[in-house]
Amino acid sequence: MDLRRFCTEIGLPSGAVCIVEKMNEEISEVRYQYVRELFFTDREEIFREIASLAGYRQRFLYYYCRLACETYEKYQREGIGDRVFFDTFSDIAVWCQVCFRRYGEYGIQEYEWLWRHVEMTLFRLGRLQFEKTESLWEFEYKGRKTAVGDPVISIHIPEGQPLDPEACRESLDMGRKFWGGELPYVCHSWLLFPGLKELLDEKSNILRFQQMFEIQSVDFQFREGEERIFDCLMEDPEKYPENTSLQRNARKYLKQGGRLGSGLGVIAAD
Repeated sequence: MDLRRFCTEIGLPSGAVCIVEKMNEEISEVRYQYVRELFFTDREEIFREIASLAGYRQRFLYYYCRLACETYEKYQREGIGDRVFFDTFSDIAVWCQVCFRRYGEYGIQEYEWLWRHVEMTLFRLGRLQFEKTESLWEFEYKGRKTAVGDPVISIHIPEGQPLDPEACRESLDMGRKFWGGELPYVCHSWLLFPGLKELLDEKSNILRFQQMFEIQSVDFQFREGEERIFDCLMEDPEKYPENTSLQRNARKYLKQGGRLGSGLGVIAAD
């Protein structure tokens, strides 16, 4: 896969493409092969090493683009089409743009997330992403028990497009055709927090998305809801922006002592 074509197909901003091409000229092939080997044998070590360098966000952007280009051949061998390939790796462009919003530079800060795409455990199929992984939770659904460590299909919701219910249902059908119907399909997200009913109109796409799941549990371990709604984290909710109705409602909710949690939902495997 040609590096320039890859960057274009995933929708990488032109400024980011320039960074990737510049890095491709500056970083030697010997260095790239060294990083590539450790990526597959000692990922934590190479992540630490790269993160300690100046311009590490740009370096991660470059390395992930190079690794993705190599992954294309694996997709072809597995008979997985180009549309799935480019849709899956469009996550690089998504997180590159998030990096620009938060840090004022093109690159990748969420470098501990994107290895799943290269390892081919996660695929974007339509609106949603599906990852075959080990369950982090214990739950029972329709008489079937799932323990921590059991295989599940984890559903992720990439940003950038409306959460259209019909598109999500079509995506779920694609996920079942791809991964089969034997394993439970789970989603752990701030979007499944039941308390959002207090903040959103009943016709909201988020609440309609929740209806696709049976909520098994709620936790407040992370502040994902705040980070996604406001694109930042503040200790004082008074400082949060109020540019959308959701931001205004969430800000008021937090100021009154409310907390935004995450819900674990399960979709029937059949």
